[in-house]
Amino acid sequence: MTKLILGCSYTDRDQAIWHDTMFDEPYTVFAKGGVDNAWITRTGLHVLPDYDSVFVMFTGLNRISVPLPQDQHPANYYFSFPIGYDMGPYGDVNLVQSGGPLGAIDKLTGPVKDIFKTVYTSDCTKYFSQLNMYYVIMFIEYLNSKQIPYKYTFIYDITKVYSEQSLGQCTDYLDRLDRTHYVPITPYEFAIENNGFSEDGFHLNHNCQSSWAEEVKKYL
Repeated sequence: MTKLILGCSYTDRDQAIWHDTMFDEPYTVFAKGGVDNAWITRTGLHVLPDYDSVFVMFTGLNRISVPLPQDQHPANYYFSFPIGYDMGPYGDVNLVQSGGPLGAIDKLTGPVKDIFKTVYTSDCTKYFSQLNMYYVIMFIEYLNSKQIPYKYTFIYDITKVYSEQSLGQCTDYLDRLDRTHYVPITPYEFAIENNGFSEDGFHLNHNCQSSWAEEVKKYL
């Protein structure tokens, strides 16, 4: 069977090129820029029966997603199909994401701005960290319970504090995270150490992605 790969823009094949370096076996990627860890977990649970192993790169802990009627947000606003597919919209509801192409409160408009303003302006990110960690732990424990081979990491070290809005520090449940299958080589820190960011200052350039993938292979 085929390996399932899950993540955000760090994993999305529109931006990421590291997959062939890291894996020799067949794989399928379900990933999308701007999504939160709820999206990653829902997608994984939905498609998992078709795969026999998993590699998941969880995203930032400050990201959230909210279902909204289509007439409550701009027609071109970033959204995803509620169960994780990228086919949206589903009926008359879109699942809008706080991350992704917009990525800043001054670029949001209307009800979407009202909903996400707390994510971008609050000094208290504890709630968003908890929401994301619920889903991360849920998916890892499900894989353990089903004895499905897997490895996981995050796009960054979740114990650290960064100014980048999406990269929230883990405030709760870190001690409940099963690290047996954790890959400690996180790409964001790898890029910092190796001056490997692309022009956007957030994602890794292609050379850095390949070098990072070679390091991760040592843990697979």
